[in-house]
Amino acid sequence: MYKILFVLTPAFDPTSGGVQNTTFKLGREFTLRGHEVSYFSYTPKGHIQVEYGSLYHAVENGGSTNSSNNSKLSELISALKPQLVINQMPYEAGIQGALTTAKKNHHFVSLGCLRNSLFSVVNNLETYAQKSLPKPLWFLSRNKMFQQFSLLRHKRRHAENLKKILQNHDYFVLLVPTNIDELRYFLPTFDEHKILSIPNSIPNLHEDLSQKEKVVLHVGRLNFSQKRSDLIVPFWQKLHQLLPDWTFEIVGYGELESKIVDDLKRLNLPRVKFFGKQKPHDYYKRAGIFMMPSAYEGFPNTLLEAQSFGCVSFCFDSYPAVGWIVHDKENAFLFKPFDLDAMVREIARVAQNEELLQKYAQESLKNAKRFVVDTVVDTWEETFEKVLKTQ
Repeated sequence: MYKILFVLTPAFDPTSGGVQNTTFKLGREFTLRGHEVSYFSYTPKGHIQVEYGSLYHAVENGGSTNSSNNSKLSELISALKPQLVINQMPYEAGIQGALTTAKKNHHFVSLGCLRNSLFSVVNNLETYAQKSLPKPLWFLSRNKMFQQFSLLRHKRRHAENLKKILQNHDYFVLLVPTNIDELRYFLPTFDEHKILSIPNSIPNLHEDLSQKEKVVLHVGRLNFSQKRSDLIVPFWQKLHQLLPDWTFEIVGYGELESKIVDDLKRLNLPRVKFFGKQKPHDYYKRAGIFMMPSAYEGFPNTLLEAQSFGCVSFCFDSYPAVGWIVHDKENAFLFKPFDLDAMVREIARVAQNEELLQKYAQESLKNAKRFVVDTVVDTWEETFEKVLKTQ
């Protein structure tokens, strides 16, 4: 059994973010398998009561920019003597420094884990360019030359950050193999032995499809740049006439929430329900079809959650990871970004054919099985054994 320490900057609360939720799930599963798990958070307050493992946290504000907090992490590593340190915030220079300091006194394997795509800026260049401009000059962010300038600047800065991550960790853990191609975009050469790929997990499969109804479902944060939530209302405008006996349910919240609600009222579209922020499991159980219009994702948990409930899923092929996680026309449907007409036509075709709908529901379940927590934790344990042997 292994002694494992997770490091993260936000408070330890699985309901407050993806990194926190992933940390909680892995910590729980490692603990249940007999490993000794600890957590160090750089946030002094806001933690849940820990049931699986032991929680330690900073007592001062400032996160990893506070030298006292970094010293506390180094001291904790020396006291706990973990074999494996999983850094959930690999870009944080303060954490990198604390791990380097701790290695002087104690031997352990450090794994920097990236919980997003390396292309979050590359796939969202206009919004990134706006950050360097005052609002009256945002029009320049749509200029191709300015975008190229912004991209070159980002590429140079990101390359330096990635070099430091690789230098200050024993291994760099990415979510999907396609992230390695993204890494190569920034760093044409690197030690490939230091790169690992381990996906996020889903709890289990829900193979009882008896509760399925004629419901198209969308679940997610409601924003423009990443989630392309601006497409939700136009999507149903196009689809509702083709599927007169289906309902559209929207579960989510975010910056576009009020606009979506207002547009739904203004257009008076039939058979559409907006539920806001909710736990989505009961909605997955009911839905026959899941639609996801995202421009990019690091690892789309909602897509796999939907598949684990047998929802037939429709997405845009707008980022490399999606084509690895699901396979077009085998267990999901992918479309050229952001071709709503093609997506709507295919949803209508599948929804009107009960045999096809059932076939793809079963294929969705088969694909989701690759990501159930037992399988993913097996991969982590195999990785631990491998990296400890090579040190």
